[in-house]
Amino acid sequence: MSELDSQYQTNFLGIVNFRILSMACIGTWSFCHMSYLCSQMCWLIMI
Repeated sequence: MSELDSQYQTNFLGIVNFRILSMACIGTWSFCHMSYLCSQMCWLIMI
């Protein structure tokens, strides 16, 4: 029983870590994408 519990806990932690990492990656990507779009807009306004 305890072995199963520890394995379940490890799987749970892995899933949580994966979700945190994927959310961080998505957040970073969307931030970069938005800053890129803003810089493009600024160039269009300047020209």
